[in-house]
Amino acid sequence: MPLPYFFEENISPDHASHILSEETGKHCIQVLRMKAGDHLQLTNGKGYLFNATLIKAGKKNSEVAIETKRQIQQGSRKICIAISLLKNASRFEWFLEKATEIGVAEIIPLLCNRTERQNFRPDRMKNILISAMLQSQRAVLPVLHEPLSFEKLMLQSHTDTQKLIAHCDE
Repeated sequence: MPLPYFFEENISPDHASHILSEETGKHCIQVLRMKAGDHLQLTNGKGYLFNATLIKAGKKNSEVAIETKRQIQQGSRKICIAISLLKNASRFEWFLEKATEIGVAEIIPLLCNRTERQNFRPDRMKNILISAMLQSQRAVLPVLHEPLSFEKLMLQSHTDTQKLIAHCDE
């Protein structure tokens, strides 16, 4: 059975132990019924994967000892996708999940001429990205930018070697 996998944004690769966030600790202790001595994996979303052992199992504060850490190397290609916000929010959320699962590094929501949906909830979108990252057991959380107009995106200087635009009209 694979080890439970959690996201801890503030975990540092320099420390030998870490106090879990209240949400993660509660999930470990109350939902998974983990006890001191149980093993788990943590990621900070920045490419580090930590194997840890629960040393203090409390409902409000739990602590782990970091046994091993390794930095997961991303592939040589860094994929950035800019996509227009969609009228149907669930379709955009589905896109965020799938893009995270396949390893997209950056996502830029676009505001185009025909964009109907202008409501963007970054906290909800970040939670979707975190869930997808954990589900696919990735160690890198994609960067989610603020919505940007197509014109501003085209004016930004990128060092990308290749840019592709998917377009429906001829």
